[in-house]
Amino acid sequence: MMGDCASRRATKEFVDREIGRIADQLDEREETPRALVERMGEFGLLRGELDPKWGGFEDPTRDFGFLCREVGRASMSLLSLLTVHGMVGKAIELWGSQEQKARWLKSMAQGQEIGSFALTEPLIGSDATHVQTNLRKEGSGFILNGTKKWISYGALADLFLVFARIDSQPVAVLVPATSEGIDIRPISGMLGFRASMMAEISFSDVVLEESSIIGRVGFGISMVALSALDLGRFAIAQGSLGLGLACLESALAHATSRKQFDKPLREHQLIQGLLTEIDCSYTCARLLCLEAERLRSEGDPAAMIETAKAKYVTSNMADLVSDRTVQILGALGCSAEMSAQRYYRDARLTRIIEGSDQMQQMMIAQNMVVPGRG
Repeated sequence: MMGDCASRRATKEFVDREIGRIADQLDEREETPRALVERMGEFGLLRGELDPKWGGFEDPTRDFGFLCREVGRASMSLLSLLTVHGMVGKAIELWGSQEQKARWLKSMAQGQEIGSFALTEPLIGSDATHVQTNLRKEGSGFILNGTKKWISYGALADLFLVFARIDSQPVAVLVPATSEGIDIRPISGMLGFRASMMAEISFSDVVLEESSIIGRVGFGISMVALSALDLGRFAIAQGSLGLGLACLESALAHATSRKQFDKPLREHQLIQGLLTEIDCSYTCARLLCLEAERLRSEGDPAAMIETAKAKYVTSNMADLVSDRTVQILGALGCSAEMSAQRYYRDARLTRIIEGSDQMQQMMIAQNMVVPGRG
């Protein structure tokens, strides 16, 4: 059980050994080897938030949150794998037919097949209700046409959860990557998350069976996408917390060992100010993340908004503390000798993916209430 201290310790050791040790190399090469994904699956890192009956954890939310923090501390690119793979699995669990669940969930929990979340298009980002990808009825099945872009692990996935429109109604469909008519073009040179195997995917007259639809027509965005994105926000919040911890560790280690003017950096007042910003920002974000995790685990209706708050605050925390870490490390922090420059680049993307800062602000403001006085 992941909740067991020994199991969590073993997980931390696995993540440090298999991911953290080579994270900078993966970032430089802009790839995640399939062999690494297979080892992660065998160890149990790709179960997402699935119920135990599908191969998930006994405490799905808390264990998934722990995994996201640990993997995010090592590599935000690999955190992206946990995110999109988990989102597809959760969507199937919540909205899929029994046949779809039986076909995909156990193999996904074991990491034997990888899912990717295909929502964003070249001209459509946050305005998901207006996707242009089209599904049309033909005979006993459907024909899918359209293009998706910025799809994390699109170049590695075995299954795409694709959002389209049919007769002006939103729909979600499961599309195996081996389907005829799919063209996958890897995207390189991104600011951050460089090892996340991002791709642009075109669907040209892809033939699908009626059983490919997940949920039902009309539910594509309001139910399937939003529930998956809620999990995505949770994963990015927890992963950003892990990234914040990596920054804190790096900054403090350097400030302790590095001497200037005959004393360690951490004894200089201005450096103490930067360290304080890092420590306090991280601590506040951690409390918000753990509260969102608790509410989500308990099935509290307030969990969705608290998760949005956690995603907003924690991604901004990661952006701030990565900046302060580079400042403390100086030229070293800007070089390939240290992971700090990767932290800095990755942190900036957390404020965009799975819902931008502005989308979180809208959601939070529209649901604001005055808290009770304790």
